[in-house]
Amino acid sequence: MNPTPWFPGEVKPVREGVYQRVYNRDFKDLRYCFWDGQLWRVGYKTIEESAEYIRGFAHSQKLPWRGIRK
Repeated sequence: MNPTPWFPGEVKPVREGVYQRVYNRDFKDLRYCFWDGQLWRVGYKTIEESAEYIRGFAHSQKLPWRGIRK
């Protein structure tokens, strides 16, 4: 995985897809979330789960995030 730099939660991704988000202040709980173009979906521990199970919305829409380059 080749991640992009971190972006603040107020900045939203341009493209739909799976991104990595921070779920606590010390960056120890990282989750993969699907961005549907308007809202973040629930976070999962793996990229595959996040892409497959697109249900529910994340409690916080303003967590830091970064892209995942292939």
